[in-house]
Amino acid sequence: MQHSSVHRPSQASRLAIGLVLLGFLAPGRTFAYPDGPPDGFAGNPPNYFSCVLCHGSYDVNSGDGSLELLGLPPAYAPGATYDLTVRLHDAGQIRWGFEITAFGPGNQAAGTFTITDAINTQLSDNAGTSPDYMKHTLAGTRWHTPDGPVTWSFRWTAPAANTATFYLAGNAAEGGNDPSDDYIYTLVRTLEQETVGVTTGTWTAVKSLYRR
Repeated sequence: MQHSSVHRPSQASRLAIGLVLLGFLAPGRTFAYPDGPPDGFAGNPPNYFSCVLCHGSYDVNSGDGSLELLGLPPAYAPGATYDLTVRLHDAGQIRWGFEITAFGPGNQAAGTFTITDAINTQLSDNAGTSPDYMKHTLAGTRWHTPDGPVTWSFRWTAPAANTATFYLAGNAAEGGNDPSDDYIYTLVRTLEQETVGVTTGTWTAVKSLYRR
């Protein structure tokens, strides 16, 4: 997906927005958004914001942990369902969070997400073609789970569109009384619709019908 025509916010703008968001945090909360992050913080268009706006001690992807999206096919079949898993780990961290969305052409929703674990995940199911966001619940932060890995699982139904791009952000938190010293990880994965071709064997069989 091409992003060259989209204006990315400046460092100063990101800092200003981050400070505004921090102003809404309740005193003493151990996680910026323990009940689940706001929509649009998975590193996705149009603003490419991620959780680092509130958890800003370190640059994105600067820690020694890892963020993975498991279960993606090499290419998808329209209407097919896939069980996906987000996996996050980071030595020394004890609380966790994530947000994922899928965009198709025109920054519209690509497919649909379905909750398969209502305890640890929740879904912002937005109207029309607006992208949806799967994210952690309060229980899904797995507080006092040292180092990880932690996982969140859900289901994705593929769209009819030719491409789908997943935007994923993960928060590996140290569990203190503010959002400092947390490591934010992001990744982007683009899939294409699978191509259905005629196999050699099938084509040979078709030609045999016309042999004289």
